[in-house]
Amino acid sequence: MASSDRMARLWTIEASGSAREVLVVSGHAGPVTKVRFHPSEPNHLCTAAADQTVRLWDVRQATQRPTGRIDLQKGSGPVAVEWNRTSSLLAVAEREGSILIYDTRKLGGAFSHASGSAAGSSASPLLSIEVAPNTTESYHFSPCGNFLIAGWTREGEGIGELRILSLKTANNHTLFSSSYPAHSGPIYAMHVSLDSLRLATGGADAMVGIWNLDTMCCTHSITRRVKFIRSVGFSHDSRILATSSEEDGIDLADARDGSEVGSVNLGTRPRAGGAEEIAWHPKSHILACARTDAGPIGPPLSPIIVVKISVNV
Repeated sequence: MASSDRMARLWTIEASGSAREVLVVSGHAGPVTKVRFHPSEPNHLCTAAADQTVRLWDVRQATQRPTGRIDLQKGSGPVAVEWNRTSSLLAVAEREGSILIYDTRKLGGAFSHASGSAAGSSASPLLSIEVAPNTTESYHFSPCGNFLIAGWTREGEGIGELRILSLKTANNHTLFSSSYPAHSGPIYAMHVSLDSLRLATGGADAMVGIWNLDTMCCTHSITRRVKFIRSVGFSHDSRILATSSEEDGIDLADARDGSEVGSVNLGTRPRAGGAEEIAWHPKSHILACARTDAGPIGPPLSPIIVVKISVNV
């Protein structure tokens, strides 16, 4: 879980269903805003914070020293980080500026198989995709790993579109493939199903789109939410699509057509509302929901709610 206390905390789910904290990593000088495990290398963790750094960790090590670090130069911190599920590539988006593609083997991290790169050192990105004056709030690597799917908002228009960007370059420029109108406002969340068949997008228009990745056609839309979408996620078996918005609870849908199959009530104290971010367990129907709640006195609270879901679809 990410936290405003500048730490990232790791939990394990016991057989009884209870959660147990197993590791705390620290070192950031600002609130941790994003945490991402590598999809196929579960010991490799990435954290991003408002201190304008991205750090890599090997969770098998008891040390608090990161195995790699990226220092950003623009903006107030990284807006998003995403791993390529098929390689050691990591995409980091600056809040104002570019999407930067790094090979984490060159950061001295756990992926490194080459000598001459000290642990904790930073390196130049393999590729820089200029975004400004446009903006992007979300992106995801394609299943094959050769493209980046970005939620793009063109300056002055406000329309959220999906842009397919090749990770290959010509004359030091990113090869732009195509764009698809997607939402009537910025796209704040997206996720690719593990079976590589579907892409889910969520936007400021309170809608969730389910896209066929082969044809890049939006086949179904979920319109049950009325406030902007914060997070979307497919379960490990690609059967269930969970959606979090600014309103109460988590919507659960059949990933094939978006039909409602249930919901998760996150409670009403200290305040009602949805989750900042949701994440599924990699092997079971367990959903973690991270909230930011304003306490009556002092700094905001950041409760994590973990629920086990019975699936009948």
